[in-house]
Amino acid sequence: MFELTNRELATVILFGVFVGVFSLVPNLRREVGPSLVSVLRSFFVWKIQVPLLIYFAYAAGLVYVAWQLNLWESWQLKDTLIVVFFVGLPLLFGASSVNEGKKLVGNVVRDAVGVSALIVFYVGFGSLSLWAELILQPIVGLLSLLAVVALHNPEHRPVGKLANGLLGFIGLWLFVYTTKTIISDWDGGAWSDAAKSLILSIWLPFALIPFVYAFAFIMHAETILTMLPFFNDRKRPKVRVRMAGVWGLRFSTRLASEFTGRWRGELAQSGGFRDALRVMTEFRAAVKQRDRDLHVYDENLAAMAGVLGVDDDGLQRDRREFYATKRELTNFYFMQMGWHRSRGEGYRPELLDLLGDMTKKGLPEDHGIQLVVRNDRQAWRAWRRTPAGWYFGVGGTANVEDQWQYDGSMPPNRFPSTKSPGWVNATSGSSSPEWAKNDEPPLRT
Repeated sequence: MFELTNRELATVILFGVFVGVFSLVPNLRREVGPSLVSVLRSFFVWKIQVPLLIYFAYAAGLVYVAWQLNLWESWQLKDTLIVVFFVGLPLLFGASSVNEGKKLVGNVVRDAVGVSALIVFYVGFGSLSLWAELILQPIVGLLSLLAVVALHNPEHRPVGKLANGLLGFIGLWLFVYTTKTIISDWDGGAWSDAAKSLILSIWLPFALIPFVYAFAFIMHAETILTMLPFFNDRKRPKVRVRMAGVWGLRFSTRLASEFTGRWRGELAQSGGFRDALRVMTEFRAAVKQRDRDLHVYDENLAAMAGVLGVDDDGLQRDRREFYATKRELTNFYFMQMGWHRSRGEGYRPELLDLLGDMTKKGLPEDHGIQLVVRNDRQAWRAWRRTPAGWYFGVGGTANVEDQWQYDGSMPPNRFPSTKSPGWVNATSGSSSPEWAKNDEPPLRT
């Protein structure tokens, strides 16, 4: 029932070694101990422990039903615990970020039945010797840590690429080793048990989705109810108002996550149950209208994709990524301006490396923004080419207050000035028509 492979045994041994080192090294205890105690105290509170107990009871109920239907056997207990703790718990603790059911299902598909999960499952057939596992696992852990750290530190990206390359090589080697082991030691019975374990690792995470979704909705609803007094002179709204608010969310995490701003204020100041229901009805109608507007917005972008030329207003027809490009370039302008103003050392040519973490919405990871800083660091320009082939740019001069904007069919080949074609000082004058055009998608209710 609890027979461990060499890989699993090595993991347990390494964890035990870590705990032992932590317990025996005084300096480590003094430095890490207080933080660990604080984390444990925060963890062992009823708001966390009660949902955990209910979660484990729910998981146990699922296993019992599966056992009654002859879909589960006692020898699968170890695999079941692995799924409950290492797949289900991360989903549960990440419930606050679940904004819609489709995203939750997508996460489960990725983690439980995605290509990477299947590869990990396949490679798990070929455990190495215990000593080899004890050596390999720390190496893999160290390389993984280096890759993660390098991801958030642009200056360490070469190290991250090397770490990812070595991890890929190790993964390929394990894949080949596993294949060779399976071919040489074919066992039909072992494959039958493995297939059952694979099926368990798929159906159990999916069966946990309803509980995680319900927990996510409760968390969103609790946040809303907690914030309502701040919109009502610190007074807690009546119970019937709060009930109407929760009922009006229709058990939708998407609606709950979007119930912000003025809607909370209107609900908090509702006079009673009917008034609160009216607010919730108007909120749902506003969300539906926003969704329709967004659909039209996306359809217009798709219809104009690849269409050259300008419309009746003289604006580019193909406007893909126009909004995201202008937004990120504007953010970059304020970053450069803030650095120059606070440090007085001129503009930074390396500041573009920090932009990678900012392009999380609307632009690809390889954003393609280009930057040139003058040798005296008192002038700069940055630009990006959109999918339509139209260029947007921003820049700055010795007068850090001036916000220079550029757009045109070619990239800017000069630093900003009144004599440089395509550049406009938006601080002292109006933006160009392309910059002035509001391309923001309808994402607010």
